[in-house]
Amino acid sequence: MRTRKINVTQIDIKRGDIETAESCPVARAIARAFHKKVGYACVRSTAIELPSKCVAAPNSVENFVSNFDKGNPVNPFSFTLRY
Repeated sequence: MRTRKINVTQIDIKRGDIETAESCPVARAIARAFHKKVGYACVRSTAIELPSKCVAAPNSVENFVSNFDKGNPVNPFSFTLRY
């Protein structure tokens, strides 16, 4: 299994779309980490879909997505993507 550190920035949060799995802040951060266009990853509350596989979302991602989609304030954060 491979790992990659993902940094969700304030810019990702500002540009991210609520309830849009392909362009939420986490999906934007993953696309940037892989040097791909927005839409590369699909982030659900419990899973992250990459072109080649679907992996479980860490708890920090689940909590962030839940709060972001509800319109609650969120902060930049980092997590390790295991894929």
